[in-house]
Amino acid sequence: MNRHVFIDDYTNRVGLINAERLSDYLAEYGLKTDREFLFDLYNMYRRPWPDLKFNPLSNKSWKPVLQKEYDSVEYRKSNEKVAYLSRLAYLSAQNALYHIFELKDREKKSGNGGQQDGSGKNGPQDSQSGGQPDASTASNGLTDVDIGSLDQNAVAKALEEANMENQQMGRLVAGFSHIGIPAFKFEDIDDARRMLSSSIILNVLKMLQSIDTQDMEDRLEGYHGLPISIKKMERYADILDLNRIEYAYPDEIEDYRMATLNAVVNSRMASSLDYHIYIDKSGSMMGAIDSPVGQIEKIAGAAAVAIAFLLSAQRGGGKVAVKFFDTELSEEYTDPEDILRGLLSIRASGGTTIDRVMEDIDSKGDGPVYAVITDGIDSVSVFPRRDIRFIFIDTKNAELEKRYRCSHIKRFEEGNVLVEV
Repeated sequence: MNRHVFIDDYTNRVGLINAERLSDYLAEYGLKTDREFLFDLYNMYRRPWPDLKFNPLSNKSWKPVLQKEYDSVEYRKSNEKVAYLSRLAYLSAQNALYHIFELKDREKKSGNGGQQDGSGKNGPQDSQSGGQPDASTASNGLTDVDIGSLDQNAVAKALEEANMENQQMGRLVAGFSHIGIPAFKFEDIDDARRMLSSSIILNVLKMLQSIDTQDMEDRLEGYHGLPISIKKMERYADILDLNRIEYAYPDEIEDYRMATLNAVVNSRMASSLDYHIYIDKSGSMMGAIDSPVGQIEKIAGAAAVAIAFLLSAQRGGGKVAVKFFDTELSEEYTDPEDILRGLLSIRASGGTTIDRVMEDIDSKGDGPVYAVITDGIDSVSVFPRRDIRFIFIDTKNAELEKRYRCSHIKRFEEGNVLVEV
């Protein structure tokens, strides 16, 4: 009898769904393999390795592959990073397939699930290395591969490479999750690999970990003697309309407000409830700048302080939107994950056109506070009468400094420059 590899529940819905997704992933490259192998591979990452029990009666062809994997030090390190995390377990299994089948050497199908292309031919032929010997082409145009027929040493090497990458991915996602950004909404391992290979993303994480976000929240909420102002109420019922973050001293001010119809509010917090942040992504922003974590790209420092500010402000009920610009404006981001994705599109080229930013600000009107982070000295011809704060990185712009509040930095500190504006 052909028994299962593991003593496990092979009717588990989560495992079945992810095995189907892994099958669809292979089909994008014109390949297919046994669905039960994909279920087992996913479980190798989804479940803690000490809980996995091999079935001694199993004679599945891929059992030796998984047993060798199970005994690998790199696999166990990887498993400890991703076990119990369904999304990361799926991406880890997907990455294992990427290496086993050498998908970097294949082209994806054009959304036809491995069917024939316009020339009447099937997709790319099999690799001659560890990839796909003894494979047959099914009637649906997918090349069927028996995992047990592959070169065991080549598969073991591929899995070792995959598990080293999986560990890095686990550390990256854990790092962002720890500072309040949940696991990325990765679509597939290609997306994850782009994150892992981006020095900007890695430096953003390092920088975020160095920023004292608790200090930021305390300063934004105004409990520690920041400048205050008086907000006049028309009737006693207005007390109910005040947000908690508007109280300078929530436990001590109630009687004062009731008697005087005045509320003590933090003026800095009142002005930061709606922030629009523009970050220069021109080629010069790829240059290095000192920070608490060493030299990083200017764009990485700017993005880190914007994300930290966004997270802190949102926890207090604030609204923050971020756009990147060079000679054009990007779309608007209000989610930290989307900001990180936006960073992936940055290329070390392009100039700076601050007028594009000024025109965008002019179209939005009064209300928000606008902050622009740039290292450019571009000439400006548009000057909106808005509350605009400029943060210049190792540069100056006399024309803008005459009209708007400006800050200058030569390095990123552990604090957040956006809190100061």
